[in-house]
Amino acid sequence: GGAYKQARDRYVTPLGEMYGVEILANILDSEMTNRTVKEAGVGVFIIADVLLGFSLIAIAYYVPRPWSLPAIFFGAPVTAVTLNIFFFHAWRYYLSFMPVAAGVIVHSIVEHVHEHRRLLREHAELESRHATLQIELAKLRSLQVSDSAAPGRGSRSDGTG
Repeated sequence: GGAYKQARDRYVTPLGEMYGVEILANILDSEMTNRTVKEAGVGVFIIADVLLGFSLIAIAYYVPRPWSLPAIFFGAPVTAVTLNIFFFHAWRYYLSFMPVAAGVIVHSIVEHVHEHRRLLREHAELESRHATLQIELAKLRSLQVSDSAAPGRGSRSDGTG
């Protein structure tokens, strides 16, 4: 195979533009030196998913509540990429972590929404109770004022009242 412009055999690759003959040469080189990218086995996928899941749960548990959603939102991809780099360099495996990362992020968002709604309901109940108590307090104060203003009901300082 040739490497000339008229062959229209130039392709964009992650390493830049290459002629078809260069791509085939790289494929043969990686096959002969056993450096090909292989799909990981089921056990590796399970271990990686468990590691990712536990790391995201740890982030959610140890990070304070207001910061846990942003920490998971940014921590999930960072953890997934870090694990992917480790597995790729150790065993030349490339793993798809996005289902786990997306699931944990969606779960965290749903959990925060439920918590927010619960807190809004609780806040409304407390405001209602506070308003009721304010009304009762105003009634008690008006009763005290009317009792102290009634003739013959006031107490005298000498105790004969």
